[in-house]
Amino acid sequence: MPILAPPVPARTVFPTEISRSMHTITIRFRKNYFSDENGNVLGYTIIVAEDYTKHTEDDNYLPGWTDVQKFSTWPPYQVMEPKFPFNNSSVEDFTVGTEDCDHRHGKCNGKLKPGTI
Repeated sequence: MPILAPPVPARTVFPTEISRSMHTITIRFRKNYFSDENGNVLGYTIIVAEDYTKHTEDDNYLPGWTDVQKFSTWPPYQVMEPKFPFNNSSVEDFTVGTEDCDHRHGKCNGKLKPGTI
């Protein structure tokens, strides 16, 4: 049996905003957002986008924070390598925009543009 991605969650399922500052946003997401119907979910990641017109469903690779800096409007990028945060809880809070990525390669949780929603 092939390994498939989890079924797409309902449109009403999305992370909840907990707080924000000029360059960060803290979101809360829950383990049950994705079904284990096609097998256990082994890892989660955060994708940030300013340009919502670029679809990423079939992309095997998403750029990182450093890669999108050359664009005036940031396309979707991956904040971190996949991880499984739900070891002792069914809820996870994550703050986007906390790392200094100026001299880093790979995935990095860099600052958001001021006023990002």
